[in-house]
Amino acid sequence: MSSSPGSTGPGVPPVPGSARMLRWAGRVPLILVAAFAVYVILTSFFIVPTDSEAILETMGGRRVDVVGPGLHFKIPVIQRAYIYPSLRAQRTEIGYRTVRSGEPNRPAEYADRPEEALMLTGDENIVWAEAAVQWRISDVLLFHKNVEDPEGTVRKAAEAVLRKAVGKRNLDAVLTVDRTQMGLEIHQEMQQLLDLYRTGITVISVQMQNIEPPDEVAGDFKAVVDARETRQRTINEAQRYANQRLPAAQAEAQKMIQEAEAYRVRRIEEARGQVARYTALLEEYQRAPEVTRKRLYLEMLAEVLPKLREVIIVEDDGNVLQHFPLRGASE
Repeated sequence: MSSSPGSTGPGVPPVPGSARMLRWAGRVPLILVAAFAVYVILTSFFIVPTDSEAILETMGGRRVDVVGPGLHFKIPVIQRAYIYPSLRAQRTEIGYRTVRSGEPNRPAEYADRPEEALMLTGDENIVWAEAAVQWRISDVLLFHKNVEDPEGTVRKAAEAVLRKAVGKRNLDAVLTVDRTQMGLEIHQEMQQLLDLYRTGITVISVQMQNIEPPDEVAGDFKAVVDARETRQRTINEAQRYANQRLPAAQAEAQKMIQEAEAYRVRRIEEARGQVARYTALLEEYQRAPEVTRKRLYLEMLAEVLPKLREVIIVEDDGNVLQHFPLRGASE
């Protein structure tokens, strides 16, 4: 007996679904092609945010292109895109970390990092110093090529420069007068260090945060700061008083100078008048000595006698010749 096509043998019924499996097996290549096409489409496009730039590498870096924000195409497997937030300022903290940002009804929370914050000053004292660095990517090509850990790179550079700045100052300067200068100095030297290693990073600002003395001497340094503030306040008050009194004193001095000058001119003119008078008398005396002498004697008596209360005339032998009570007569 011959078997019909599709049978498995004499008296064996056909296997259910074998035809269906054959049909699905014929569709597998089509499914694989469709899946690959979907993968290619999904991986061929990428979006760069508005605050970022992207590095597009071809064949493992044989060709590198920089693309800006927007939708871009890349060849799957052959090309790979790396997106960096180059147009956004970023913040790195040294000595502490922000655990939770502040909100209207909830204060911010911070975590200390003693391994970063404890530093040695130039006079061998320990100080707690914190700083915050704002930076951005200024050259994405250098950044992509030379920087693997951006946050760690910026933090290590800032910590190294901060330790150097603290190490060449004494504790009093670090805590008081040099805070602003330290920030400017750290900014400049940190930028030089990052440029030396060609990181493509630009430092925007360095803000000194908490700088505190050790707990053992915190009270003494607070007293020093209070004394310095009192000293400055006293200086300001003295300067304000000087500014109020100085114009009046200058005006008084100018008045005295003017009065002295007027007195000098008056005395000079009076002296000149007396000299002229004596010169004229001398000329008259030389022409008529007796007449001039008698006139001067009479003028002197006319000037002196009205001021006397009484006149007593005494002879050469001491006897009173005559007594004139002038007080009643003048009255």
